Amino acid sequence: MGDTETIHFIGIGGAGMSALAQLFLARGAHVTGSDAKDSPVLARLAAAGATVHVGHAAAHVGAADRVVYSAAIPEENPERQEACRRHLPLLSRAQLLGEVLDQYTGIAISGTHGKTTTTAMAAAIFLHAGADPTVILGGDWDVIGGNVRVGGGKHCLAEACEAFSSFLALRPCYAAITNIDADHLEFHGSIEGVVEAFRRFLRQVRPEGTAVVCLDDPRVRDLAGNLPCKALTYGVAAMDADLRAINLDASGPVARFRVSYRGKVLGSIRLGVPGRHNASNALAAIGLALTVGLPFDAAQMALAQFRGVGRRFERLGEANGVMVFDDYAHHPREIAATLACARAAFPGRRLWAVFQPHLYSRTQLLMEEFAAALADADHVVITEIYAARERPIAGVTGKALAVAASRKHSGGENRVAFAPTLDEGVERLRTAVRPGDVVLVMGAGDIRALGEKLVQALANEAKN
Repeated sequence: MGDTETIHFIGIGGAGMSALAQLFLARGAHVTGSDAKDSPVLARLAAAGATVHVGHAAAHVGAADRVVYSAAIPEENPERQEACRRHLPLLSRAQLLGEVLDQYTGIAISGTHGKTTTTAMAAAIFLHAGADPTVILGGDWDVIGGNVRVGGGKHCLAEACEAFSSFLALRPCYAAITNIDADHLEFHGSIEGVVEAFRRFLRQVRPEGTAVVCLDDPRVRDLAGNLPCKALTYGVAAMDADLRAINLDASGPVARFRVSYRGKVLGSIRLGVPGRHNASNALAAIGLALTVGLPFDAAQMALAQFRGVGRRFERLGEANGVMVFDDYAHHPREIAATLACARAAFPGRRLWAVFQPHLYSRTQLLMEEFAAALADADHVVITEIYAARERPIAGVTGKALAVAASRKHSGGENRVAFAPTLDEGVERLRTAVRPGDVVLVMGAGDIRALGEKLVQALANEAKN
């Protein structure tokens, strides 16, 4: 694989694809790509030297030596068809990521929830220890100026996604599993299918390597006893884990705990982000660092400075006494964790959950779970579903979820509202919030724009 080759990325605007495109640009490759719609990501890639197109057409393949496609790109895509017609090497994003990992001491971090934050935490430790890692993330991290970092060290830390079983294209030296939950069921079919995918992923870890696995999660625990490689277990609650968080205090804007490793207390961690779930993520990152021989004090210093990654409990601003946060939460368990985090960080304040459901299939399969999770907020606003790659399903709508949530909420329909569009959501919130409120906008679509517009609307109101 030569770095002077021309690689064409179909769906280059996606998080995983854009990271790989930037990686190959940094290596000196000629990168071209296309995406269905324009975005700041495309502008960033173009500024870095990529040739990008909005829309898909066979001509965009150009002089490519190889063509890479994301999981969202169907076989009938004209650029995939053109690559096949010309007998060009055609790879999935996961296959290319697997190639990249094979060139390093590969470290793959997976799990239904928390993998982006855990990958960034681990990267922070490796950076602080002077390991100079290459990092491939599924979200933006301001420390590296985006979602990829090309280092000169031997390690590559990469987020490994279970959607479409993409992570089965990887053969990492080290892996971490944060948890296993019912998601991407439109592909896996059932929770048993999800578990089986993770089981197969763990079998991909090289025999001489190590899997860092969370015993707090019962499904991960079930897999931990039958691994083809060494295991390092961790947990916040699991008393039998190798690596434990003891004396955890997650009640404020930061989390604090002591770390015990196989019965020996290594020291204290003051984590720069709040929440019990982030303490668990930090343990996974510490476990990976210890496994490759990095010192614990590097973890202490790096995690104290860690402020999170983009769209993970990210503060968008404060106006008129109202704080607005953005979070990628798009699964009931993630919503519950984000709300719990906000409750701990801002006790006694009125909490608004503003949720944009992502995918019709996910909303249909987890409708009642979403409703129950959202009901923990004081007030709930639900927008229409963000379709992404899917076609509508009859009866599955944002309004149907709002009705379900109102049945679960102690305040009923008086506390749960449906706002079909983002602008309607902004207007509803602008007239309803009051000083001291905390607003969480959540979802994997374009819901962040609602939060940004709300901050601006409240700021404009304050000037008048």
